Amino acid sequence: LLVLVTLVGCIDPAEVDDTGRDIAGAISDGGALGVLVVRVGDCVNFPGGTAVTRMLKAIDGVSCDQPHDGEAYAKFDEVELDSYDENRMVIRAEVGCLDRWRSAVGTDYYQDLDHDLFMMYPTDVGWRRGDQEVVCFVIRLDGHQLDRHVLLNSDLNTGTGS
Repeated sequence: LLVLVTLVGCIDPAEVDDTGRDIAGAISDGGALGVLVVRVGDCVNFPGGTAVTRMLKAIDGVSCDQPHDGEAYAKFDEVELDSYDENRMVIRAEVGCLDRWRSAVGTDYYQDLDHDLFMMYPTDVGWRRGDQEVVCFVIRLDGHQLDRHVLLNSDLNTGTGS
């Protein structure tokens, strides 16, 4: 019993996936979703909506046919930085997300009047622990929730793409 309590106490919320997934890997039942285990094609709700400005360890994964704040469309490691600087990280993350926008969403980001970019990137503490991952989400520009998949590629919509 003591071992179990110790193990539970050591679980990092950033690595938890309490969602139910179908055979293709898409979220079928909502639940807590650690930011380090988000998959491309996952639909999520952010605590506080898309206006969140604080560090997150976990978000809520939901089925994409339910209202949701965003859909993950890309993940990549930011390997160009040799040391952590938040301003440079934000710029590199944004450039990487924008480079991947058209192939995932199918629109020119600067001409898309319906959607916007939301991204999660490592903090300095995460960086020192080896986290270099950036996750890019498509959200609605008007602040309302999405009500369907918005990605082009059906492989991405099952959480198997990258």
